[in-house]
Amino acid sequence: MVRKRFCLTVVACLVVFMTLIYGGRVVADDAPPEPDAEPKDIQFVLKPTYKIGEKIEFKIHNNSEVVYAYNQKYPACDLAYFDSSEREFIIPPATHCDMVITVNIKPGETKKLFEWDQSECVLDQFGCSKREPLPAGTYTIRGTFYSYLDQDHSTEAVATIELVK
Repeated sequence: MVRKRFCLTVVACLVVFMTLIYGGRVVADDAPPEPDAEPKDIQFVLKPTYKIGEKIEFKIHNNSEVVYAYNQKYPACDLAYFDSSEREFIIPPATHCDMVITVNIKPGETKKLFEWDQSECVLDQFGCSKREPLPAGTYTIRGTFYSYLDQDHSTEAVATIELVK
């Protein structure tokens, strides 16, 4: 009987906690944004689907009133890339990351970051020495952008794309 009351108390506490944190709704990490959800401060400007072999031009757009910064010299280095099993991998533009030139992206601006040929770097020797094309599938890109002008404010951008034959 004591164990049953303890378990019910724990469940009740979790429900209260989740209600306070998520406003009464539980959201999975990979759930699509709700239609009425506010857009992220920084968003990737990407198509949802690309054909295998098609070059992908990575852009970001600042939806906020905050000035954010990014690495202009090697912008791919500050992003993380995942396949559908959440395996993180490296792309060739993100292997030679020895220089940082920080530039701002102002509110309302869109900036081109880099182009990607849909390959994965399988041998990184301070630069991609061997690359292989990625197979068709779903891929997620994540990045955190900082505003050094607005008291170290940060925002995360996430995009999911699909590579098809």
